[in-house]
Amino acid sequence: MNSPPPNDNRPIIRAALIDISGTLHIGNDAIPGAIDACRRLLTLQKTQQPNFKVLFLTNTSQISTTTLLSTLRSIGFDEDAIPSSEYIMTSVGATKRYLLEKKLRPYCLLEDDLLSTDFQNLGVDAISPKLLHSDYNNENYTADESGGPNCVLVGLAPNKFNYDRLNIAHRLLNQLKSKDDKCRQESLQTLSPPPPRLIAIHRAMHYRDSDHILSLGPGGFISLLEQSSGVSAHVIGKPSINFYQEALSYLGIHDPAHAIMVGDDVIGDIGGALHAGLGGAILVKTGKYIHGDESGRKTDGVVPTLTVNSIAEAVDFIICSQHS
Repeated sequence: MNSPPPNDNRPIIRAALIDISGTLHIGNDAIPGAIDACRRLLTLQKTQQPNFKVLFLTNTSQISTTTLLSTLRSIGFDEDAIPSSEYIMTSVGATKRYLLEKKLRPYCLLEDDLLSTDFQNLGVDAISPKLLHSDYNNENYTADESGGPNCVLVGLAPNKFNYDRLNIAHRLLNQLKSKDDKCRQESLQTLSPPPPRLIAIHRAMHYRDSDHILSLGPGGFISLLEQSSGVSAHVIGKPSINFYQEALSYLGIHDPAHAIMVGDDVIGDIGGALHAGLGGAILVKTGKYIHGDESGRKTDGVVPTLTVNSIAEAVDFIICSQHS
């Protein structure tokens, strides 16, 4: 464990935000010490309520929250470690709330588990060819005006990242961008700004797969769509400051300086948390961690408060800080 720099003025930790994939488990394998670490955190919460709270904060976008909790249960995370889904906040859930608030109808690049649960009746994963072809050259026509999707939503979807589906997303984005550009050119002041046309649940470049080897995340595919269409992605999950603010609001934490983040993603977990004003961010050397991540080269000089071998050491630090 690398000790953090001395700071007698460091705020008391009132909340611990804990990443899941790569921090607690990799595929169907719990990271050694993770189950006991979660139990110790929950024990701390019970003994110090309401002065200390725990929330598991994840960008997992391949499966539903129900499936995620079921997976965690199957590998040993019982109710003493993660009591219920109320202790889990996902970027999937935040995305669903965002879509409903903005009345968006996405064309989805998502796995079927999400389409049949969290996003059921909220989006489509198929578009009639005529919506993109028949009147494509008609400047007054767009697919969204014919009841079709008015944005593209991307999560981690290995089974959907093929040429045909990516090309549909590309064509739809170009069509919607042409419509938005025309509205701007005509200075239609009565129209509100267009909604985001490309929405990313998150844009991590890679993750530690079930075989414990790094695999492609959705980030590369999102960048592809951005560059091919000229449309910038609106990111919902980590490292979005809004996502961290939503998590703290859910816990009733008004000052982010009293919260600490623990995770394996130096960009989403460490950079995102510190940019959001959290009092600390602990990087664990598991999951997607790559040697040298703690140097700040990927986060514009922002470095972890502490770098440890695993979640077990991170929890040691959090518990000790409550008694110092």
